[in-house]
Amino acid sequence: MIAYFSGTGNTEWVAQQLSTLVCDTDLVNMANTGHIDFCDIQVLGILFPVHAWGVPSIVEHFIRLIPKEKAIPYLYMVCTCGDDIGETFTLFKGLVEERGQSCSLACSVQMPNTYVNLPGFDVDSISLQKEKVRQAETRLKIISERICKREKVIDVVKGGFPKLKSGFIHSLFRNFLVKDSYFHFTADCVGCERCENICPVGNIRMKDRHPVWSMDGSCITCMACYHSCPKHAIRFGKFTDNKGQYLFKNLIE
Repeated sequence: MIAYFSGTGNTEWVAQQLSTLVCDTDLVNMANTGHIDFCDIQVLGILFPVHAWGVPSIVEHFIRLIPKEKAIPYLYMVCTCGDDIGETFTLFKGLVEERGQSCSLACSVQMPNTYVNLPGFDVDSISLQKEKVRQAETRLKIISERICKREKVIDVVKGGFPKLKSGFIHSLFRNFLVKDSYFHFTADCVGCERCENICPVGNIRMKDRHPVWSMDGSCITCMACYHSCPKHAIRFGKFTDNKGQYLFKNLIE
């Protein structure tokens, strides 16, 4: 089984590529999971985008569904990132070990950047987006070979100051930036409902032809609503003013 979470499409594409390369057609979207019988799973891949050098809460919830009674023989992690992942693997490793599991293989894959929530962060240029995807295709072939051989390897790009990023900065992100109260729409909104339809946690409902965020704590700030708006009418405070948008499907169309 390959279980994945994806906000803007990067990790979904990676999951689809790996599914073909390792001949594992059991693809599960963490945002739409019902009951999963983990008892007969021999190989489990958990794929997700790195959120502020950490594991998204929706992925944490999925991991906590794994029963402790039976160890999965081969569990692996593949995470996507714009540049580096800090100590994300250490955080992930702790989560799976709480469930009595072990992570045999961990790999990071650089994909086009989607984080626009802070000053200095923006989407990549189109040329860099395409180059990252080309490099990712080569990278995934290597990862798939390791999975097929059941190798035990930790091959991730931590980057500089990993403990600071995944400790202090990630905590600030969780406590102060994972909030839908920052979201609002401008007068350019046309009520197309794309934001409602793309939200992976069902956090948006249309009211009077405009999006309303639930404010119930379910938002994970994946920014799918922002990036999918055809009129660039969704904003995250003032952080996203004059920032770009990115969806994987738009890159390949």
